Amino acid sequence: MINSVPLLAPIREAITAGYSAPMVLIGLGMWDAEGYKSTKQIGEWVEKAARKGVLPMGQHSAAELLEEGRSRYARYLARKTLDQPSKADQRRLRSMAAIQQFSNEG
Repeated sequence: MINSVPLLAPIREAITAGYSAPMVLIGLGMWDAEGYKSTKQIGEWVEKAARKGVLPMGQHSAAELLEEGRSRYARYLARKTLDQPSKADQRRLRSMAAIQQFSNEG
């Protein structure tokens, strides 16, 4: 059983920032699926949930919205694994190649 008191402040902050309660629940589901459990990251996951997807159509219970968040997190991991390298990864590779070339010239 998780102590819900530490969750209240980040949830309140997300709602105050303008995110709807259903989107906060989806972000909370993503945060829960990650497994890290640092309450500081709840706002980040709510933002990602809002940026990466829309609210499901129709009325949904809190449990269904949390499950939607967990499902989105699973898809997020799949995309992260299967997609091309990120822009940051590409920059790192170019930097390492430039360093290697510089080292070989010297």
